[in-house]
Amino acid sequence: MPFPISPLLVTAYRELAALERFAFRRAQLLEGLDWSAMTIEFRCQASCNDEELAKNLFSLSAYVDHLECRMRCAPVRSICC
Repeated sequence: MPFPISPLLVTAYRELAALERFAFRRAQLLEGLDWSAMTIEFRCQASCNDEELAKNLFSLSAYVDHLECRMRCAPVRSICC
């Protein structure tokens, strides 16, 4: 018997909201920095972290979309999305 989708969806929503809040707070923090005073290594690492955060947000958002599609299609047992 497959695992119910709804608890997974609730968890995914919660995780996505937390990651979105983190990204927003991080962006606010980075806006306040004096980038000219930062080392090249710090700026490079910050850029890499931004890319990783964007990938994680995209992946988690796609996972939520997938679970929502499964929830909609579960009763009719058809292929969705």
